Amino acid sequence: MKNRSMIIIGAGIAGLSAGCYAQLNGVNSTILEQHSIPGGCCTAWKRKGYTFDYCIHDLAGISPESDAYFIWQELGALANKPVLFHDEFWRTEDSHGNRLQAYTNADRMIRQLMEIAPEDEATIREYEKGLKAFSKFEFLAIPALGFRGILKALSNLPAIMKWGGITMDAFAKKFTNPFLKSAFATMQYDFSGIPMMLHLSFMASSQNHQLGWPAGGSFAFAESIADRYRSLGGDLKLKSGVEKILVEDGKAVGVQLNNGDILRADIIISAADGYSTIFKMLDGKYSNEVIDKYYKSEPETQEMSLHISLGVNRDLSAEPRALTLLLDSPVQIADIITDRLDIELFGFEPTFAPKGKGVIKALIKSGYRYWKTLNENKDAYQDAKGAAIADVLKILETKYPGISSQVEVADVATPVSAERFLWSRFGYQAWASENFLKTMMNGLSITLPGLDNFYMTGQWAMANIGISTAAISSRNLIKRICKESGRKFTTSIA
Repeated sequence: MKNRSMIIIGAGIAGLSAGCYAQLNGVNSTILEQHSIPGGCCTAWKRKGYTFDYCIHDLAGISPESDAYFIWQELGALANKPVLFHDEFWRTEDSHGNRLQAYTNADRMIRQLMEIAPEDEATIREYEKGLKAFSKFEFLAIPALGFRGILKALSNLPAIMKWGGITMDAFAKKFTNPFLKSAFATMQYDFSGIPMMLHLSFMASSQNHQLGWPAGGSFAFAESIADRYRSLGGDLKLKSGVEKILVEDGKAVGVQLNNGDILRADIIISAADGYSTIFKMLDGKYSNEVIDKYYKSEPETQEMSLHISLGVNRDLSAEPRALTLLLDSPVQIADIITDRLDIELFGFEPTFAPKGKGVIKALIKSGYRYWKTLNENKDAYQDAKGAAIADVLKILETKYPGISSQVEVADVATPVSAERFLWSRFGYQAWASENFLKTMMNGLSITLPGLDNFYMTGQWAMANIGISTAAISSRNLIKRICKESGRKFTTSIA
């Protein structure tokens, strides 16, 4: 691969990671990014002294205790940043004073469940066995380990099969205690059908200090990888959107930028939005039935696609990092009727707000078409944003009386916002494919039929979400390209 050239479209985590590994393997790479900053959806923005983080909730592989830590070392992602490990993964409360705290210490978690519902001991003990099973291996690191990951998965296959086949909602129904029956399934973001396997892996990884929060949040994390890329000699070109991928004789040979400039390279990688790549940059000429079906089956709504961020004149340092408020009766927020409100409270991150103040972010399921229609009338769009803020504050007042008067700045990011700034399909993250496990292992569109010298990487290529997914897919891709070129894949620690 030495002296070969590569163009990478998109400077999100996948694109930056691909660039770093390309440089480490002797490839002269250029990353083209349409935005003025790197990071893609791993980003944040400032409003009146507050920082509103868009991306990171919990980062896998964040410490030496993790099998996947080597990836962030290679990418320089943590750059000697402090790491925070939470005592509580989640907290759920209702209006009657009931509380469920998802302690990251398994013994403490089980004791709490027994105190709440001793009548459900059998179900609690079953849950305890699941926590213990997943504490013995790091499920979230398996994709990073290659063949070793496969062996780890096989050696823990009984636990993966058992807990991968039951959802949190289904397991919650096993409880007879009314509060646990309603609260247990909320200990993860409001994703419908989320498997117990994922919840158990998050809880176990939190306890084992393999999952945590990098100081500075999303933007600082992305900037560190961008710095690593530049230090390796990579060329990061911002404000350089790609209009077309150029193809000659069935081979990708370059790109045409939005300004008409032509850049050529031996290898083209897209770490950009999948739909834009396949159906716009390549005019839909290199697809197949599976890919077509995937992009025609986008969800009407997506979890966490509406972000309502509040900068408040209130000390949040004693608050949990994530909280679900169960509502006595369903309410409508924007286009969704819900019986819960999920919020993140950033009192643990001192750089996000002035001293004594804090940031609250509500994460709400919403749909692109609702906001796209409103956006045709700017006043209607802004009014809907204001109404969503008011609806969220009405709920928050039940937990934090007086919070409405303490809001110093409010910001709403809709799916239309994400589409505008990230070029993402309907402002969504990649959604799971029909055959989830097969796609998780093999990807959806790492290569495209009939097109040589071209690859895709990141969440859209894998039809799977997650920062670690993006980085791992790029490492694996550069390793694959090295193998196809007859060269040994090499890397180093930043």
